[in-house]
Formats: sequence, C-alpha cells, structure tokens
Amino acid sequence: MWNMIPSLAPLVEALAPTLTQPSAVTCSQLLLAWVMCLGKHTLRRVAESAHPDRVPDHSRPHGLDTSYNFFERSAWAPRDLAHRVGILMLTRLKLCGAITLLVDDTLAHKRGKSVWGLGWFRDAVASTKKRVATASGHHWVVLAVAVRLPGPGIPILALPLLARLHLPGQGQPSCADLTREMLGEVLTWWPQRRFYPRGRRGLRHERPAGGSG
Repeated sequence: MWNMIPSLAPLVEALAPTLTQPSAVTCSQLLLAWVMCLGKHTLRRVAESAHPDRVPDHSRPHGLDTSYNFFERSAWAPRDLAHRVGILMLTRLKLCGAITLLVDDTLAHKRGKSVWGLGWFRDAVASTKKRVATASGHHWVVLAVAVRLPGPGIPILALPLLARLHLPGQGQPSCADLTREMLGEVLTWWPQRRFYPRGRRGLRHERPAGGSG
C-alpha cells in the first residue's frame, strides 16, 4: 500500500463525508494508485498499482473485487461527490461574482462486446473541415468550472464538476438535454449564485443561468 501524499490528505479528508468508511479507504487507495500508475490507466492497472509489493499474475483470478465493486456496488453517489467538490472549489479558491461554467463533449475511445454504453460518434480530434471521422467509444458531456488564477500569462483552467454519458440510439437524451440536466443540478445547489454557461465555441449572447448572488 502507498502512504498518503501529504498535499492530498486535506482533499481526501474533505471528500470523505460523501462516502462510507470502507468506501473512503478504497477511494484513497485508488486515488494514490492512479497517481502512481505507469502507462495506460485502465481500472485493472490502477488497482494493481495499489499493491506495489505484489507481482501481477494474469494467469489467475485478479483478486481486485474491492476496486471493481467501488464503482459498481459501493454506497456512494457521484452527485453527492460532485456537490462536495463544488463546495471545495468555491471555498478553497474563493470564487466570487458570476461564475462561468464550461460545457464540452469528449470521446473516450473504447472497443469490446462487453463494454456497456458504446456507440459510434464523431471524433473531433481526427475530423477536419472537409472530413468527419467517427470512432467507437464512450461519448461524455462534461461541465466544468472556469477558474482564472492570479498572475500574468496563466491560462484559464477548466475544473471538471459533472459529467453525463451520452448513450447512442433513438430515445436517448441528447447532449443538449444532458447539459440542461447538469446545469439544473448546479442551480439547485447554489440558487443565489449567478452562473454563465459557455459551450466550446462560447456564446455570443450570454444569459445568466441563475439569480444574482
């Protein structure tokens, strides 16, 4: 097991109330393993990195059920965790005034018959003005908080807050629908704050998404 990185300890402690005690322990282990993992960050590789004293043996059952169950069966909700992350952003970074929320979609390339939620979507990286490329994967719609740190020449940071998986097929919510859902959640958390949503290309006419605060 890895020892907790001192600079990460306050963050982990602040997020712990959204998890049960066993889930909080697993979350801490996975966070450290993700930081220390070399190469591709699949769940199996990250879970194996949590135990640097063991040599992975792929000829036998992996014995990583605790790590897999953290995402499938553990008693925690991504919404509660996102709410706590948002509180940390507002308080630790001392954000005030109108807050800009950035919305964009991203394609995570994945293949396999057993991978749930896969579809063929536009690949923005591989596409050009004359040719639209598609690829198999998970299509995520991500809402982030724009943060401008003090100092000259420092770019605006986008800190992810919420995400929704855009599923393929008819009858599934569109990217716009998923965006409205996430914006609605944020407004219920802080009804007195003012937010400005912006897409990837920005909005020509900004309209506040909430009341003044």
